[in-house]
Amino acid sequence: MKNFDLKSVIANVKEAYDIENYISQDGIVLKNFGRNKYRGLCPFHNEKTPSFTVDVQFQNYYCFGCKANGDIFTYVSQSENLSFFEALKMLAENKGIELDLDETNDTVDYKSLKELSRATAKFFVKQFRSLDKDHPAWTEILNRGLSPKTLTFGYSPEKRTALYKHLKDQGYSDDLIEQSGVCRKSDNGSFYDFWSGRLMFIISDIQGNPIGFSGRKLYDSDKRGKYVNSSDGPLFNKSTALFNLSRAKKEAGSENTIFVVEGQFDVAAFNHSGLNNVVASSGTAFTESQGKICQRLVGPSGKIVFCFDGDSAGVQAAVRAFETLPELHSSAYAVIFPEDKDPCDYMLDNGKDELNSFVKSNQISLIDFVLKSLEKESDLESAIGRTQYVKKASDLLSHIKNKTLLENAIREVSLNSLASYETIVSSVKKSREKLQSSRTVTKTDEKDLSRPDLKDDSADYEELLELIENDRFYHMAAKYISLGARFSKLRKAIIEKDIIIPKEMRPLAQELETMNKEIIPEKFENLELAETIFAPDFLPYLNSFSDKEIVEQFTYLRKSLSREKDKRWKDNLTSKITRILDEGESNGIEALEKALKIEKRELEKMSGRE
Repeated sequence: MKNFDLKSVIANVKEAYDIENYISQDGIVLKNFGRNKYRGLCPFHNEKTPSFTVDVQFQNYYCFGCKANGDIFTYVSQSENLSFFEALKMLAENKGIELDLDETNDTVDYKSLKELSRATAKFFVKQFRSLDKDHPAWTEILNRGLSPKTLTFGYSPEKRTALYKHLKDQGYSDDLIEQSGVCRKSDNGSFYDFWSGRLMFIISDIQGNPIGFSGRKLYDSDKRGKYVNSSDGPLFNKSTALFNLSRAKKEAGSENTIFVVEGQFDVAAFNHSGLNNVVASSGTAFTESQGKICQRLVGPSGKIVFCFDGDSAGVQAAVRAFETLPELHSSAYAVIFPEDKDPCDYMLDNGKDELNSFVKSNQISLIDFVLKSLEKESDLESAIGRTQYVKKASDLLSHIKNKTLLENAIREVSLNSLASYETIVSSVKKSREKLQSSRTVTKTDEKDLSRPDLKDDSADYEELLELIENDRFYHMAAKYISLGARFSKLRKAIIEKDIIIPKEMRPLAQELETMNKEIIPEKFENLELAETIFAPDFLPYLNSFSDKEIVEQFTYLRKSLSREKDKRWKDNLTSKITRILDEGESNGIEALEKALKIEKRELEKMSGRE
């Protein structure tokens, strides 16, 4: 496929999306703060003050904190860990835009996979709703004091090929079914359902699209684990997926709180108690990626409340979360249920209203909880016990990055151990050095997330791009065009005043006249130049300018460009006259007359332009 064709495809896909709407659906709260501009917490680094800006007109984003920037393809590539072509294909297929890109070498048909996942979810739900009320799947739910309406439950029939046959009847190929992971291929080439005779939970992405499943064991004859989750694949990744996320996001944002529980039935118990802002990890310990998702849902001052079972395993889970999620320490809290009780058990014994009240009134900061747990298990009456306590506490405190939290924790350990503040500081420092030295960085093969080179090989714009970066006149001219792109009313002034725009940049300035509401670089003939001038990091503060400030900046640049143009003209004229005089040493009078004529002619030209 030719570059021009690919360039057009990229432009068409970008036109089909509103980047602000797409990012908002991803769980990032964006608030309008000017014409076509939005601001929120950055999804690519932890921050308390929103510095992530989205520009609807230019369809791009820029973070003033970590400098992350780009368009919708960059966002999808970075947030989903997809290559550029994978992001392009996924976005195109979601909008029904056909692609024929031989360059992708991509065997993932995201649109069909999502359709298959939806078909599988509907199949499981339909199977569940057709069950008798005394079926083990219903009993599993009712015995916990839950209603089948609490969640969208599903059921995978005992027949080993029921789902496979259904998907084949729907027209899905064996290759796609196998790639989805909902059915497996045996050694003899036949297919069988991955789950059989299990209560099914549907795992969706933040936008509510089914991406994976979790099956709960119902029969003793089933020899696999109590819960069996989808394997990682193109749609599902257990380190980023969160059960109930799409349902939780709205209430998490309004309440500035999200609860994290250990299983799907715990989520059901919370929902049954009127708490929808709850999620569960999918068969793995809570990860940093999942923490970032929760953090951006609740906002900079929000709370992430971990709910643990009140046994030793629950304490260990709390410590593990504390050690692996240092970025969340200032917003992480814990609720510990009575020993041997999970949220379902607690609700069954005390009622749904009491569960609601309990999780809201028994929250303690995660740091306080892990330290108090360590204090309970330590012998603080003996010197040896206190020494061991200091060592274990220092190992925990070595994970804390927040300076204020660390200082307060050190004071508490100092008070409990009867050791000086300086002694604890020294012990924490040694633990941190040991922790850092024990970490090994494993390099893995990373996907190529960069976009393809679409520049026209017949033209070399490297020199022009270098001038824009280093030459004051070219740099101001580029900013002048970039500001003009913000307001269509200013574009006419650019065309009329193109005398102060370098000739290499005039075609791009003239193309602005044909642009609609959105400025998409791929629509310009000179893509490389357009991508440079309209990139969010070229003039980043454009995202925070008011309309008045933009006009003022526009006027300032026009005057500066005019002055720079005059200076260049005078310098060139002086150089030309000097050269004539230097070359006319044998006849100084003739050379002087020639120089004066040139100066007069150039002055008349300049006067005519003005």
